Amino acid sequence: MKRYGKFIISLLCLVLGAPMLLAQSKDDAAPVHRLSSWTSDRREYAVGDIITVVVSEATLATATKSQSGSDQQSRKNNFDIVPPKVGTSALPELNATLGTNKNASSKQTGDANRGVSFKGDITVRVVAVDKRGRFRSRAPKSSTSTRISKRSI
Repeated sequence: MKRYGKFIISLLCLVLGAPMLLAQSKDDAAPVHRLSSWTSDRREYAVGDIITVVVSEATLATATKSQSGSDQQSRKNNFDIVPPKVGTSALPELNATLGTNKNASSKQTGDANRGVSFKGDITVRVVAVDKRGRFRSRAPKSSTSTRISKRSI
């Protein structure tokens, strides 16, 4: 009977002490987030973590146009008039020369640059994490924009 008594007391202590040991091992404190390497900034994320996503976008457009033209014109007109002789008197001869020149050139060049940058941040909550550590996040359906800036160059 002594042997059974020790066995029953041991079993009773085990039955009554086991829930306390399990409760102590399941600490509901915040999980410890560890970096995956001491040289990396990647973290292990858990469901429920809140993350700020920074959105940065830049657009640059450039247009260049060049046009050149040249025009040259030259005209030379000559005319001679020899009047007929009337009797013994001779009328003087008329000689005339008319000339025109025109040189024109033009050159046009234009450059246009435009750049737009957009920066904003969104707060999201981690809703799922897969085995590789990639997470899926969800943002609130209606949120106010926080720190959105638009800059035009």
